[in-house]
Amino acid sequence: SQLFAAAPGKATPIALRDRQADLARRIAEALKEIQDHEQSALEARVQGSLPGVRRTRVLSVVTAVLACFLVIGSFFLIESDVSERERVEGTVRREKEFSQALIRSSMDGILAYDREFRVTLWNPGMESLTGISQEEILGRRAFDALPFLREAGADQTMAAALGGKSVVATDEPYAIARTGKNGYFEASYSSLRGASGEIIGGLGIIRDVTERKRAEGKFRDLLEAAPDAMGIADQENRIVLANAQAERLFGYTKKELIGQTVEMLLPESSRDSHARHAATYFALPHTRRMGTGLELLGRRKDGTIFPAEI
Repeated sequence: SQLFAAAPGKATPIALRDRQADLARRIAEALKEIQDHEQSALEARVQGSLPGVRRTRVLSVVTAVLACFLVIGSFFLIESDVSERERVEGTVRREKEFSQALIRSSMDGILAYDREFRVTLWNPGMESLTGISQEEILGRRAFDALPFLREAGADQTMAAALGGKSVVATDEPYAIARTGKNGYFEASYSSLRGASGEIIGGLGIIRDVTERKRAEGKFRDLLEAAPDAMGIADQENRIVLANAQAERLFGYTKKELIGQTVEMLLPESSRDSHARHAATYFALPHTRRMGTGLELLGRRKDGTIFPAEI
């Protein structure tokens, strides 16, 4: 009874039950055989058949030894399975602790929610961003606690994650009424799946980009205040930013300039050579005056050609 009973406070592995039942059956059969032979021995003694008694007792001893081996075997089998279970549980526990440590130490806000949009995970990054503690928000609907999510359209992106999609939202405004904090955030949302692959909720990673947006705003203000036409191009030589002076000088709106190559602002005769020079510059970029010793020309939207210093 001590061998097969579950230890106090410790669950018996379900995987062992069939084996234990089989061993118990075999031990019970062996013990029954002992009892049967002992009964035969008793009857033989009464009838005076001593040689038969000796044979019966030898058989009883062998059967008893067999039963002992079965008991010992079952003990080692159970100990082996319990050790394996403890090893697996230890591995799972360490992986869980590591994941929790990553979530706690992340500078970004991390939240998880179920299919009813109730918050199930809220890390310190989210507490820092919103000023709302984990105890206050767990179990509540995200939109009730953070109305700005719905205002920013995050309800649609979070719902898309529940549909199996991965969605990214950039430069979304936020305002926390209780703390007066406001700014901008970017977020990525993805699905959370259960053990069998079904979607059980969503995961959001939120990053506060307020300082970056403010820095970009200051840069744009400086660019707009410049007395000369100014623009920025990427490594594919496409315009990504242009100020108001560039609009006035070339006759294009910013919308028309953004995404176009710089060569559209040059005479056709200079476009191919400029593209080659630009590729050389990006291979080894440094601040310099363009076209030293050469006459550089620009081309307006209406086709007018004019001399320029770049």
